[in-house]
Amino acid sequence: MTEDRRQRTEALSRLSRVSWLFSFLCFLIKPLVKQLAIWLAQQRTLGKPLVIAIPLSNPKTIAKWLVMSSVLCPLSSVFAAPPHNVQAYYDVYKGSLKVGQIEEIYTRDKERYTLSSTTTPVGLLAAFKPEKIFINSSGLVGKEGLKPMRFSHQREKDSSKDGHAEFDWAKKQLTLTHEAQRTVLALPDGTQDRLSAMYQFMFLPLQSATTLDFPMTNGRKLDSYHYAVTPDQMLKVPAGEFRVSYLDSQAKAGETRTEIWLATQHNNLPCKMIITDASGDQLTQVLSKFIVK
Repeated sequence: MTEDRRQRTEALSRLSRVSWLFSFLCFLIKPLVKQLAIWLAQQRTLGKPLVIAIPLSNPKTIAKWLVMSSVLCPLSSVFAAPPHNVQAYYDVYKGSLKVGQIEEIYTRDKERYTLSSTTTPVGLLAAFKPEKIFINSSGLVGKEGLKPMRFSHQREKDSSKDGHAEFDWAKKQLTLTHEAQRTVLALPDGTQDRLSAMYQFMFLPLQSATTLDFPMTNGRKLDSYHYAVTPDQMLKVPAGEFRVSYLDSQAKAGETRTEIWLATQHNNLPCKMIITDASGDQLTQVLSKFIVK
């Protein structure tokens, strides 16, 4: 009995040392996870798979890799490479009244992208103002994400509200065309158009962000936008229930407020947006269906 008890004691002691070693390795590794996550987020914009070589001939290296994998595996779903094709469908409400439907298609072909958005009126709006709205954006995909080259916003029956933008990144010039008037402005780095901005979120690691700032054009003017970011929220829309990051423009009195909810487990796809004007009227856009490839 004494010998058996001694062997059990030694076995428990070895198990305790292994457990302590595992905890210690996790303690050493965890501070590196955040930096590695940021690096992975940067690498994913290149559209290439990440390959990690492990020297299998070294047992100690294998053991360390197993511990590392247990800590880092959750990152693979959060920082998945941006998709090459997205089809998103939204319902649009004016207050509680449904007034429109939006179909958006994002396509990436190597280092180029195209985006189209078509808004179709429904219900009473279709009876009184039966016109579609067409928005298009095209450009390059680089290390920082989307880099627009051309943008257009067109109404089927009201050209006075049309807008066009051409981005000359080499000359740092933005050319806006509205009602036959042509305006040339300085082109700040990171400028998006109003459609590409919604899909630029796919390339941004917002999990640890508290604010987000970027310039954006609607084809008629260029403005700077600021959002406060609140991560790890839950939101239910017709397309499903999502864990989201919440963006709020924190508008001052008399300004238009924009709120955006991004589905973090689906490449930050916008799943809800509310625009509240200075008078308090709201326009709400909610995701009803989406297909990601």
